[in-house]
Amino acid sequence: MNRTVHAKVSAEKDALSRVAAVFSRYRLNIGSLTYQRSGTTSDMNIVTDIKNERQARQLIGQLNKLVDVISAADISEPSANRKRGEEENTATGTNGNG
Repeated sequence: MNRTVHAKVSAEKDALSRVAAVFSRYRLNIGSLTYQRSGTTSDMNIVTDIKNERQARQLIGQLNKLVDVISAADISEPSANRKRGEEENTATGTNGNG
């Protein structure tokens, strides 16, 4: 499921490569990336395909551990993700309870 991750990072020269390395460790492809510098910080919005909620939490946790990252969060629209999950459950015949 496509997720958008927002990261506020320090505007250091290696910050982008460190963030990308975390995605590489989790074997996630970056579908799109926007990078906007403002003073001493930069904002990154990264769209990637994350398989499940656990992997999303782990990715955000690892990004927040990086020295260059001030904050990271999954900013995907919750209602869209919930609706997509309901469609997947219906297609697989599960009800999400187990």
